[in-house]
Amino acid sequence: MDNGRSGYLTMGDNAVTNRGFDQVIGVYGDLVAVENIRSVAWVEIPWLGSLKLMINGNTSALDTWASNSIGYLAVAFVTVIMVLMAIGYTSDCLHIKKAKKR
Repeated sequence: MDNGRSGYLTMGDNAVTNRGFDQVIGVYGDLVAVENIRSVAWVEIPWLGSLKLMINGNTSALDTWASNSIGYLAVAFVTVIMVLMAIGYTSDCLHIKKAKKR
């Protein structure tokens, strides 16, 4: 159901070097109306796209545009694992304290 609409206008987030819309070649037809938008992204998992690019074998994009993203992805995974371990350890300590009081 495109109704002759061709897409969205997007802009970068750098007001100094990117002051115009990303669609420099133009928009064909009308823009998508607000009432036709079904959902909006509200959460982002940083560097997870790197994993998809690695699985698809497109590491040249990583090397060119985001050479540090694999390292940051590893740090993010380690951080999540450490936080989960800390929550588990804290929970175990609380249960042991309660058991000793009985």
